[in-house]
This record gives sequence, structure tokens and C-alpha cells, in this order.
Amino acid sequence: MNLFPPPKELTPEPPRGSWRIEVPLAPKGAGRHRTAVVAGHVHTYQDDSTKQWKAGVAYFAAGVLPKEPLEGPIQVNIWAILPRPERLLKRSKKTGALLHGDEGLMWAPTKPDTDNIEKGVYDALKSAWRDDKQVVCGVTRKLYAEAAGKPRLVILIVAPPVMSMGLLYAQEGA
Repeated sequence: MNLFPPPKELTPEPPRGSWRIEVPLAPKGAGRHRTAVVAGHVHTYQDDSTKQWKAGVAYFAAGVLPKEPLEGPIQVNIWAILPRPERLLKRSKKTGALLHGDEGLMWAPTKPDTDNIEKGVYDALKSAWRDDKQVVCGVTRKLYAEAAGKPRLVILIVAPPVMSMGLLYAQEGA
């Protein structure tokens, strides 16, 4: 039994002063840096697949984000839609219904880890803000794609809500 089903609609229409980026690439965690010794010196580098993935995310973001870097605190929400595994696509021979889950999005308790996805996205969007220390909050969700859906990333960048200690305590108690 799934106690916490994902929302049917990923993100509502973003409010003014926010940006919604849809990236038709499978989510990927930030790859580990590699090292090599060249002419007696140690060099670090990223593997090619991670570099290409980050370049792809940056390409799709460039068509949405303003040309100037964002200022002030930033909230980044990420929906990482992973490919649905074959085992979750098996159907009943009698009814044609999926044997596990339904046709919609499903939580994905698998790799890559959410913190690695965040780091990869933040690295890819480094030209969107002056420094990723500006990212003060956000939520990253990992889901399997709909039964007929494709893997993708949905990134929503907004100004964070104004917080007060009373509001913070109220949210923690909820």
C-alpha cells in the first residue's frame, strides 16, 4: 500500500517571477570527479556523460531563465522523473491493468540519490545565479515516469516565502 502517492499534477502554473524548466533528459546524479596524473601533475576532471548531461540541462534552462544572474535567496524545487523499470510495466493478461501501481507517477526509492540530483542540477544551472549558496530551500522528488511517460526533469525556481519563527514552528508541528 502506498501511503504517500505522488501528486497527479507535477507543478501548477508558476507564479510571476518564477521559472519552470522542463528538461527531456533522464535525471542523473552528479558524477564523481576523476583524477589523472599528466606529466607528473594531478588533474581532476568530470566524466564525459556527466558533462554532457549538465550541458543539456543548461541548454534547456537557457531558453527559460533571464540572461542576468538571479539575485538574493532562491528556492529550487526539482521533480526527477526516472524511467519506469520493466518490472513495474507488467500487465495482467486478463484485464491489461498494471500489476504494480497505476498508470500515473510512482515514487522511486532508487538511485540516484536526491542530494546527487540536486548537486548535478545546481552545477548545471550555475549561470542562473551568482553562487549556489543563494539556494536556501526547495524540495527534490524522485518519481518513476507514468506507464506511457518519458523520463525528464521539471525544475521550478522561485523566490522563497518570507519566514518568521512563528510560521516556522507552525510548519514543523504540521
